[in-house]
Amino acid sequence: MRNWQLAAFYLKEHRLFNNETTINLGGKFFYEFENLTEEDISIQRKVNEDYIDGFFGSKVTSINAIVGANGTGKTSLFIDLINNPDLLLLFEIDDRVVLVKNEYRKEVKLGWLNLNFTETDKLVVKSDSLKSKFYDGQQLNFGIFHTPRISYYNPIASTNYFLSNITTVYDEFKNSLELDAIKLERSLRLMSNKKLMDEINDILPEFPRFQNIVISSNKISDYLLWQIEQEIVGPKTIALMPSNEVDEISLLELINKGKYIPKVNFINKFKSNKNKDFRVNALQKLYVMTRILIFEKYERFADSKISIVEPYLKDKKLEFNESAFIRWIKELKYSIKDFKGNQSINYFIDQAIQWHSLLPKDESVNRKELILIIENNLLVKQDELQRLFENTDHNQKNMHSRDYEMQLCAVSPAYPLSQGEESLLNLLSSFYVNEYFKENRPQIVLLDEAALSFHPQWQKKYVKTVLDLLPLIFKHKIPNIESVEQEQQLIQILFTTHDPLSLSDIPNSNIVYLKPDNDKVRVLNNSDSEHPNRSFGANIAELLTHSYFIKGGLVGDFAKDKISRTIAWLNMKNEKEYDKNIKFTELEENPKYHTRLIELIDEPIVKNKLRQMYIEATNDNEAIQLEIDRLQSKLKRDD
Repeated sequence: MRNWQLAAFYLKEHRLFNNETTINLGGKFFYEFENLTEEDISIQRKVNEDYIDGFFGSKVTSINAIVGANGTGKTSLFIDLINNPDLLLLFEIDDRVVLVKNEYRKEVKLGWLNLNFTETDKLVVKSDSLKSKFYDGQQLNFGIFHTPRISYYNPIASTNYFLSNITTVYDEFKNSLELDAIKLERSLRLMSNKKLMDEINDILPEFPRFQNIVISSNKISDYLLWQIEQEIVGPKTIALMPSNEVDEISLLELINKGKYIPKVNFINKFKSNKNKDFRVNALQKLYVMTRILIFEKYERFADSKISIVEPYLKDKKLEFNESAFIRWIKELKYSIKDFKGNQSINYFIDQAIQWHSLLPKDESVNRKELILIIENNLLVKQDELQRLFENTDHNQKNMHSRDYEMQLCAVSPAYPLSQGEESLLNLLSSFYVNEYFKENRPQIVLLDEAALSFHPQWQKKYVKTVLDLLPLIFKHKIPNIESVEQEQQLIQILFTTHDPLSLSDIPNSNIVYLKPDNDKVRVLNNSDSEHPNRSFGANIAELLTHSYFIKGGLVGDFAKDKISRTIAWLNMKNEKEYDKNIKFTELEENPKYHTRLIELIDEPIVKNKLRQMYIEATNDNEAIQLEIDRLQSKLKRDD
């Protein structure tokens, strides 16, 4: 197995940069390209003193971070690595340095150029020497070095039109429910590999693990539907909702005694209707929704002579099961067969019964059953049902249905996941289904803001997690040849981030710093005076200040403004210079406001300085005594 690394790449011109640009990725050397003429390119190198061979383990050749403010082109650089054929890629392969045009992503054609730096650290190459040849690797003394596969991952790529065109694992979906189901199916595929999951849990015990997902039909509450019905029926016929359970006796008898309103359904209040399975629960919702649509269209207005008798009132014994609800829904359809304008309600009923027929038998489903749910378009049909219901007249006027999403069913893991767990699971399962990982050839992995929703505790683990787990997934995806395990190729990982915790795991020479430069962007080389000089194991506050080019310190703008106004007020009282454009509010004219704000500040040096300024400005006896007490207490502690 060859030791390789993408050490640098060169852009002759780019919309982001004013000049030609070299991006170094922390190889054995730093490189600088310069376009001399149309035919000639100069390449100079100098030793990277911080390079440590094998620093990232035996399976990862390098890990690199790209950082910069929003809009500095972090994602654009990834897109260039994937799609830009004019990019020049410089690889360090064992003791050799080779240059190649970034064309191999389009076709199987390569033009390698060996760079001979043995006698000098500067040389000139001819552009013609990089012309393509029709083969898939470069003979280097012995064996063949295959060009790396490049995989791109961004957690929001599926819902972003631009990113969906470059992501390696493309999700084809028709609505967000179906996308959730697709992601869960991927997760179940990963978790079906018991050996891999055992190894993952050895490294990361808290990594989620389940074999089934759950379909819930409780997203629309009975109470919400009851509220909608009550509002449509109107105030003249509103009665109190029963607080106690009622026995399974004739509902018609109860109505005749004046205990219930025939226009409002209370079927969910019967004891026999409790603990029903999710299919029955879904049918009950569909029945009540159908009844709402009919009442809305035909019975709402006072002069209407149309009245629909509830089908379930005809049953002397109420049995809440699937066949009963389907029969009642069909009877509702029959009851309006001669009414004008019934097409939309009939369509809703037909779609509802078809949708219900596609539901699995049990609310807990395995991967094969989930695949059927996706293939049968159950969640797509559900989305259409919801829109048919929500677009009716009642939803345009009724506040309750506007405040809640009318979602019939939802798919979810067997137990709730945090957003960070869900993000990590989606990342790893995406690479588990990545077709490139089936090829035992060098891999370059581009992770674009992959830790975006991680809790800080997970952000601390992010770099180590991808270093440990991506090679592990790669190993399990490589097919054995004649039952012989293949020697695993190396992976190089590049990631973009706004997270300082991740940067503290990366050597400084492995970080690409992008800085805004008027309307363009500048890459800070290691020799640049503005290049941050601390990252690996560095203090988080320093990383935020320097690596992310945050101006004005690390205090939030709201707190900074409040403190600045207090300082201005104190300077005014001390007859010192201050910004006279500041107009102090009535609250700020009260000295007690400023002393209370000072005590809110959790930075001790700032707090103590402002305390002193406050005493000088106000001669407040109470503040002076508190300061004496604090100093005496400090002296006692020091003793």
